[in-house]
Amino acid sequence: MVFRKESIEQRLGKIEEALAVLKRHRAISRDAFLGNIETRWIVERGLILVSECVFDIGTHILAGVFGTYPEQYKEVILNCEEKEVISKETGWRLRGLAGFRNVLVHGYLQLDPNRVYDSLQEDLPVFRDFIRDVLRWLSAEREPPGPEETPQ
Repeated sequence: MVFRKESIEQRLGKIEEALAVLKRHRAISRDAFLGNIETRWIVERGLILVSECVFDIGTHILAGVFGTYPEQYKEVILNCEEKEVISKETGWRLRGLAGFRNVLVHGYLQLDPNRVYDSLQEDLPVFRDFIRDVLRWLSAEREPPGPEETPQ
């Protein structure tokens, strides 16, 4: 896979866009959130979009720069942390994202709206940290991969 910085930047922009919408819904009370299906759908969709972008960015960097192809979403976070694309703290805080994303996408029948509300209230800052870490990584000067590092 060829690494394309603009692909990363485009997805970082989508995260920013989704976070702006999600932030507007943080002021709602738990009871109002639980009682409004439209708001819940907006928040769920925003969290799905942010999660997908995180995993797409990580996968693109890992494949295009490091020749690493994680088979599971949780491996994307672990590998990005290992390759210092994201900080250890950010990686630790994103560890549960793979499971939560899978529940949002596939477990919608069992989805606990209280868990979605909690994520809305507590988890948005880690996505800003993810953006910061990736931008830091992108801006770092690095040499092209050596022969032993060249992606297959």
